[in-house]
Formats: sequence, C-alpha cells, structure tokens
Amino acid sequence: MKECVYQIFQQCFPSIPIHFAAFQRKLNFDQCAIETVQEKGKNVGFSLVQQNGILLLCVLPEYQGRGYGTQLLQKSEELVHAQGFDHVTLGSSPSGYLFQGVPMLEFQTEHFFERFGYEADGTSVDMAMPLEQFSLQSLEIPPCPKQVVFRLLHPEEGEKLLAAVTDAQPDWHVFFKQSNPHSVLIAEQQGEIAGFCIVDENGAPLYDDTTGEIGCVGVVHAARKQGIGLVMVAHATNELKKRGCKNTFLGFTEREHWYSQIGYRTTMRFWMGEKRL
Repeated sequence: MKECVYQIFQQCFPSIPIHFAAFQRKLNFDQCAIETVQEKGKNVGFSLVQQNGILLLCVLPEYQGRGYGTQLLQKSEELVHAQGFDHVTLGSSPSGYLFQGVPMLEFQTEHFFERFGYEADGTSVDMAMPLEQFSLQSLEIPPCPKQVVFRLLHPEEGEKLLAAVTDAQPDWHVFFKQSNPHSVLIAEQQGEIAGFCIVDENGAPLYDDTTGEIGCVGVVHAARKQGIGLVMVAHATNELKKRGCKNTFLGFTEREHWYSQIGYRTTMRFWMGEKRL
C-alpha cells in the first residue's frame, strides 16, 4: 500500500521530485492511518491521517470531480474524531509532515477545504538558496553579542538541549530525539544554550540530494532580541556548504523578510487550514 500511495502522490504532484525513502521518513509513515477510495477495484485516491492531522489527501487527476476527495475528507475527519480530537489540521501533525499546510498552487486546492468549513489565519512558506556564492564573512546582517559561540552540539549535551527546546518551543521535542539522523548547531552564551537548529545534509525532502535542510530554529526567551537567531542560521547555512551541499532549504516559516536577509527566497506557499469538529 505504501508504494501505491507514493505513486498516486507522484501523479498528483509531478513537479516535486521526492524519493520514496524521504517521503516515508518525512511523513513518519509507519504512524499514519491510510484511507483509500477505489473505482472498479483500482485505488484512485488516499488520505494519510496521523493524530489530529490530515497529512495528505490526493486523488488521481483523471478521477477528480467525482466526489472521491469529499469521501476521503469525511472518512479522515471521522478517524480524527474517533481518536478523541476536537479539531483537525491540514498538512501536519505533532509527529510529522511533508507539506505544512495545503500547497497554494495554480489550481487553488485550498478552496476545496473552505467549502467544508476549514479556515486559515495565515500562510507559511518554504524557502531555499543556492550556496555557490554564499559567504558567511561577506554577509551584511546585524551582529549578535561577541561572546556568543556557534558550534555543533556534543552528544553528552542532550539534556541541556531539551531544556532549551522546552523553553523556546516545547512542541519540538519529537524532532530532537537522539535517534533522529540529524546534527544540531547551537548558539552558546556564557556556557548555556541560547539557541539551536537542526542541520541535515542528507537532502531536503522536496529537493535532490545536493540540498541540505535547516529546521526547528529556536532561541530561548532570555536570549531573544539580540540578533542571535539570524546569525545562527547564517552559521548553519555555512555548515551545510562545508559539508558539500549545493543548495539549502528551510520550511514551515512565516519569517520571509528575516531569512531573506541571508539570501533565502520563497519557493512555495501553504494555506494553514484547520477545523473544529
């Protein structure tokens, strides 16, 4: 079934060159419930449900407009409700996502969900940047305090990292488990972790293997408004370039202007739909 789901996804989003292994990893696929619809014994659409999130809902292009999307949405909402949740989010759950919301493409998929009561307070974006011309030393961005040191996290500092994550963004604990195949770059101020971000050179999910990813950029409350976060992202970008990445990617953000100061540009926008059940 996983291969079938992936094949349908590819036909619905042919411009997104994600490999099957990355597709499974990013979605945390083994924790997803799969709903399907068929026509004449053929699987023509699916939805992936994880906790209170509908991570994906796809119907093959040639079968759209026949009510299959409506069926999948209703079945998905029933499953979310049966698990005890009173609201549903589109695109993400606390455990995984591929798209953080509904991709805002030329066919305006978000209007389908609006018909069924979904609303969005705003949008978020994915951003990317080629690294060939990137130079940490040449960046013209506001400096942070000179005593702040940027370095990779040591293995024995896991508890200190989780304490910083709890302060900055406790929902991110799942992304900083030691079993995750990432490294973490930190901002250290007076011996304490002031900021952190994931640095993963193994290929961003929606790009090829020459693209690294920066994720979960956070600064503890006591260290905010000092310019630490932006300088930390610049150092994380430089770290990916040192590891041989040709491009770098970051997603699930609303801070377009902030990241654009380093050179990132928006590649895709997402409608952050939710609904009370």
